[in-house]
Amino acid sequence: MKISLLQQMYKDVLAGIPLARESHHYSSLINLCVEQPPEGDESCHQQHLPSTAGGTGSHQDTDMADVVPAADDLSNSFANMSSSFCPREVMLLQLTLIKMMVAKAESQEIELHTRQKYCEIFALLKEAKIDSKLIHLLGSDDRLLSHMASQSLASLVHFQLKEEDALNVPWLSFSLAALLGFPGNARVADCLWTLAAILKETLKDALVARAGALKKLLAPLDAVLEGFYSAILLHHFDSRRYTSPYSEATNNLSSFIDLLEALLVSRIELELPLRRL
Repeated sequence: MKISLLQQMYKDVLAGIPLARESHHYSSLINLCVEQPPEGDESCHQQHLPSTAGGTGSHQDTDMADVVPAADDLSNSFANMSSSFCPREVMLLQLTLIKMMVAKAESQEIELHTRQKYCEIFALLKEAKIDSKLIHLLGSDDRLLSHMASQSLASLVHFQLKEEDALNVPWLSFSLAALLGFPGNARVADCLWTLAAILKETLKDALVARAGALKKLLAPLDAVLEGFYSAILLHHFDSRRYTSPYSEATNNLSSFIDLLEALLVSRIELELPLRRL
């Protein structure tokens, strides 16, 4: 039943049709069913993620041919999804809907009352701690779930920064912990990729708006990022641990390069130097 309701919601959002039912109905539909570990206990986060049997393997064990499909290719199949589904498919559709709704809420081509409805749904999702659930889902061994969670989280953080002039606290806490914890923290690549995605989205904003948003985004991270630059550039990466394209070390380095590119553009935009580089 839930998948059919999600499919109809997907069709309506895709077409820009006003959502007829109450906001609580839609927020409950796309609220992720992710059981989180006790606060501060990140060691067991994998045990609480949905089963991906028949889906994908870990980052380290995935074959090169098993590439993550583009989000657009993935979303094109959702409207006609079979009624026989698994929790993973439901979650992928929920993640796609979150990202789609953010894009629609920011679009001036969508009617104002429809955009306001999306904002009401986002407010309810915020109360349900959707951001913390997305952060938790970043650690999934299922690369597609992790990738889609990162995209949805980046979209939400950017939306809140742009529309509410506020930085998402759970995301900021996660990012600071991941950067400060390197190299011991295994989730630094998740942090780097998401931060890079937020920066790239912010750089697309209007010139007047993006300077203030970039400053608000980078100010609490500046000092920690400086220490992280030194840590990752001086870190000794054991060559035996990054022969695979999906190894932790490879993920960290490629994510760092992606972030560095976005940071350089941001610093040029703000006319601020990268003091450590």
